[in-house]
Amino acid sequence: MEVSPEITKLINKKFVDGFCSLGEGEVMRENAKILSAYASGALVMTPLRFPDTSPDIVGLYRKQMVDALKDINIATRIALAVMPNKLTKTELKTAFEQLKKHDVEAIVIDLRYWKFLQKDVKDDIACNQPLMYIIEAADATKMTILIHAETDNGPFTNILEMSTWEQKACELLDIWLRIYPGLKIGVLHVTTKSMVETICRLPEQVFGLITPQHLYLTFRNFVQHPGRHTAEMIPLPKFDADRETLQAVVAHPKLGKKFCYASDSFIHRHDRACQPLCSHVYTIPLAPHMTMEVFAKSFALQNAMEDFTVKNMQRKFPNLTRSAGTFGMKKEECYVRQDNLPAIPFLTGTKLLWSIA
Repeated sequence: MEVSPEITKLINKKFVDGFCSLGEGEVMRENAKILSAYASGALVMTPLRFPDTSPDIVGLYRKQMVDALKDINIATRIALAVMPNKLTKTELKTAFEQLKKHDVEAIVIDLRYWKFLQKDVKDDIACNQPLMYIIEAADATKMTILIHAETDNGPFTNILEMSTWEQKACELLDIWLRIYPGLKIGVLHVTTKSMVETICRLPEQVFGLITPQHLYLTFRNFVQHPGRHTAEMIPLPKFDADRETLQAVVAHPKLGKKFCYASDSFIHRHDRACQPLCSHVYTIPLAPHMTMEVFAKSFALQNAMEDFTVKNMQRKFPNLTRSAGTFGMKKEECYVRQDNLPAIPFLTGTKLLWSIA
């Protein structure tokens, strides 16, 4: 990859975050302020789960969010986790219509909660009506499905287990699209070459969300720093070939439009008094720094950055479109600090080359 040392400062359009958390209560506003420094929009994952939480409760959460963000210039919509349940197709469709009135635009399906998937997907999908009812209701109500296929059984999860769940996700995508060809699907936390290839061969409405840490880190970093805190690094980065594939696809003039920036961030309560660069790798303040570490390496990546961080997500979710200005990044060394955090951030001591101007 060509290096562009002459790039010392970039003015960027504010990002649109494809998947992040703002928390709830008193920290929501503070988190939104930090995010709004470099983002104009965000699809926000709530701490709520349906059907344990009714549409009315989701509406109250949305009202809390709107109130907290009333003078913060950032557009938001909601992603909501849907758990295994016994609701009928009609009940789910009615509930999804109600949820859309509260600005829920995406349904998150975490495959780990669907026990039947521990067996073979092809043998069991036809008889698993609860999951198919959710897919049918999402298709009928034009709701986006966000599929989560990464396992998180510890910091050094068996690589074979990761591959198994990823394969199940690929099989599900083929099955769902065969039955519902217009279904809009986003794949959360794309980390591997094989998943990139799967998304690229599927129809236009299937897209992937990539975090900056998976463009930046590999499994090699964990081997080099075995004592570092990794609880906030789920899903784990993979191997060099995977990272190279991710970097190549986001720079591709055509295929790159199928992939969106998503920080998968959450600002933890113990980070509140810290400077931005002392937070965990998953938290919102560090995301633009890691993004710039990658995209400033070459002109090809630099030219693709606006599509990846802004336009692609706006194409998928037009309600997140808002003209909210720009933010600058400058080539200035800074170090990730631990300060007084109860756990050691994974990137503690790492020298980063870019800072927010």
